[in-house]
Amino acid sequence: IGGKLSLSLFPSVQVEASDVVLANAPGAAAPAMAKLKKLDVAVKLIPLLSGRFEVERLSLVDPQIDLEIDAKGRPSWSFAESAATLPAPAPGAVPPKNPSMMGLAALSRLAVKDVTITNGTVVLLDRRTDQRDELQNVALTVSAPGLDAPFTMNGSATWRGRKITVAAKLDNTGALIRAGGKSGMTFALNAQPIQ
Repeated sequence: IGGKLSLSLFPSVQVEASDVVLANAPGAAAPAMAKLKKLDVAVKLIPLLSGRFEVERLSLVDPQIDLEIDAKGRPSWSFAESAATLPAPAPGAVPPKNPSMMGLAALSRLAVKDVTITNGTVVLLDRRTDQRDELQNVALTVSAPGLDAPFTMNGSATWRGRKITVAAKLDNTGALIRAGGKSGMTFALNAQPIQ
């Protein structure tokens, strides 16, 4: 964090930071995987004390995301190799009976009211072909207030000089990820022809 940092704990846990940088993988063309002019996060305090993670606000202003695939096809955003170095479970440790249900329980304790990305840039460099693609003017709004509440996403970006817009809604996320569950969904993508 190269700029100002502020923290408050009541009535919500709020963090505001400027000039935030996340380092890239060693050997990547760009030294930073992500740079943000401003990061603003607010999480409700009372639900947090009871094990629920309710995000009131997550705002990313002027994010610059640099992604890269190296000459061997390994993406810079994959942490599989790091996970492979984690220690093995202790002898006699009992694995969870149903890992998928544990994941579902974790999701049920997560709520995201408002996520916004303003004026973002996403760059993808493929070292195998030296092809570079860039999304500019990325604007995105996401809301997922609960596992059984609608998930909505609206966004736009510019790619190769053409504007792209996307809108999506999932009526019930929880129903969709449960075994045999169903949920209504709408998705719209609009883009001009790209050469």
